[in-house]
Amino acid sequence: MKSKNNLVVFAGHTGSGKTSISKPFALSQGLKWTSFGNVVRFEAARLGMSTEDKRVLQTIGQKMVENEPEHFCDLVFESLGADSNSIGVLDGLRHKLILDLLLDRVGDKYLKLAYVDVDNIIRHQRLFDSRGWLKEQCEEYDADVTEIELISFIRPNADVIIYNSGSLSESLAQVDIWALNFK
Repeated sequence: MKSKNNLVVFAGHTGSGKTSISKPFALSQGLKWTSFGNVVRFEAARLGMSTEDKRVLQTIGQKMVENEPEHFCDLVFESLGADSNSIGVLDGLRHKLILDLLLDRVGDKYLKLAYVDVDNIIRHQRLFDSRGWLKEQCEEYDADVTEIELISFIRPNADVIIYNSGSLSESLAQVDIWALNFK
């Protein structure tokens, strides 16, 4: 990576492999890592709610975005151990509004957006294996407005699409090649 002035943000559907890719990438680059999900889970715990129920977390995250998006971004940077001018890797972007706020804070020159994509059959199998989700549960979750926003806005605005249908090492190689072009 040529510059350490970049905020690298990973987005993609649940089960796409964002965390599996973003954590090792951050480690290989010597960057701090956090996820939007960590912030939402912390808020759920603070409210005495489940930190494991995806629907609960999705609802809390949506309320944070709707009611206090700037504060949500502050919490994310705090979780990263950084101020808004710092660098690192953020995992789990789901909302256009949050992307816009991040761009306002760090500038479009320094924010790099990677979208992790995977075939739905593979993704649904991963979610079944890891969480016991049936295909119908995956489809219901995917129909949520937040998930639709991922496809309609976040994916088309990504700097790179990482195809995560093969091995993890193949996906990490895609990210590493992309990172070589950071200025």
